[in-house]
Formats: sequence, C-alpha cells, structure tokens
Amino acid sequence: QSTSLNLNLLLHGLGKGGDSANANGGGNVNPQRTTRNIKVEIFKSVLDPAGQNQLVLALTKDGAVVFDTASGSFKGNIDIGTTLTTGAYTVKIKPDQFLRGLIPGIQTITQGSVNTLPQVTLVSGDSNNDNKVNILDYAVILDCYSDITPAKKCADPAKKASTDITDDGAVNQFDYNLFLRELNNVRGD
Repeated sequence: QSTSLNLNLLLHGLGKGGDSANANGGGNVNPQRTTRNIKVEIFKSVLDPAGQNQLVLALTKDGAVVFDTASGSFKGNIDIGTTLTTGAYTVKIKPDQFLRGLIPGIQTITQGSVNTLPQVTLVSGDSNNDNKVNILDYAVILDCYSDITPAKKCADPAKKASTDITDDGAVNQFDYNLFLRELNNVRGD
C-alpha cells in the first residue's frame, strides 16, 4: 500500500502566509495560480545514527498542492510510493518561487498510511529557483517590473510568472516590496 504525506503550506505573500516582516500579515487571497508544484525531499533523521541527515535517494518526489480559500494555505496529499519504511525522518518542501523549507520537527512516517505533517511557512522571492533570495532574483524582478509602461525584458510568460511573487497577474510595487521584505532570508533549508 502506498504512503502519502498530507501537506499544509503557508506561502509568503499569498493567502494567510504573511511575510518575513509580518508573519501574521495577509497576502493575495485570489492567486492566479491556485495549484503549485512542489518537490518533497525526505532525509533520515538525526535519530538514525546509521545515516543521519542523508537524503533517502528514492524519495525525492514531485507533487502539487492547491490553494484552500477557507484556510488561506496550500494543501495536498503527495504520494511517496511504497519503498519508505516506517521511521523517523526530516522532510523538506520546495515549491517554485519559494525557498526550500524544513517541516518543523522530526516526522514519524508510517508506511502505507496518510501521514499528516505540521504546517510550514515558506519564504517567497526565489525567482530563478536556486534556493536563494539574492541579487540574481532582484535582477529578474527588475526585468519584469512595470508600473506605468510595459516591461521591456519580460516577453517570456514563465519569466513573468516567476517574478509575480504576489501572484496577482502583474509585476509591480507589491512584488518589489514583498521581495525587499524577504531579503533577510538568504537561503532555504
């Protein structure tokens, strides 16, 4: 029987995700992209002396979470297959445009079950998906930024989507301000 992870993600700038300057603040409650692709990485925990913090290679899985308007978070079940044995693990989540985050605590994952993991909040602004928020992301955002006139270096729809960190269909002062508030987070877990 397959094992799955039930995830609940707060994404900075979206729904009730807040941001680095105001963790309890709100964000865009009507995101354009209500489904987000994520990568789940499962590591042996520090409780496993034989291989602590080693990536369980067969268990890097891609999946999707969907925006839940009632909770203001992204939720979903990710099927991780049948090979993971019951045990203690650490789990990291990486959606596009966000820094990879560690699910808080050591997770007991039971083989063949739906395992509900604690909610995690993830930092936005990683426009180039290198798991860092830095000058490279800033340059990409500036390429697509437009208040009055259209952006001149943002013809690619994928580039525009990666820089629209508030996911409202425009790359403007709201995205720029959110990016600046996220800069104190240099890299993901």
